[in-house]
Amino acid sequence: MKKSSAKRVFRPKLYDLVARAVEGGVAYGMRRAHKHTETPSQVDVIQHVVDGVMLYLCEAFDFD
Repeated sequence: MKKSSAKRVFRPKLYDLVARAVEGGVAYGMRRAHKHTETPSQVDVIQHVVDGVMLYLCEAFDFD
């Protein structure tokens, strides 16, 4: 079998990676917002969701 001289380039599917991070982060944030109360404020829900999304994004990507 003859080897090809062409280089193979692997490219991540960024949309899929970001989508998974956002979905996971939103789910995590919603669980955290409802952890100690059944009726968290809108501000608490938003803050927990933002924190969760950023946590998941930072686990998946390095930011310079």
